[in-house]
Amino acid sequence: MKEDYILNKDIVEDPAEISIIGIIVGIISTVGGLGAATVTIVLLRKRKRLKVN
Repeated sequence: MKEDYILNKDIVEDPAEISIIGIIVGIISTVGGLGAATVTIVLLRKRKRLKVN
């Protein structure tokens, strides 16, 4: 009975840890993606301005 309880406890705890890690990774990836997008937009705007001038 004790072994079954330990196995169930591990099964219950692991998904929570995985979800927390997933959320953190998701936040980092979204922030990184937004940063990359803003950088690319700024670079494209600068290139367009140089071409216009």
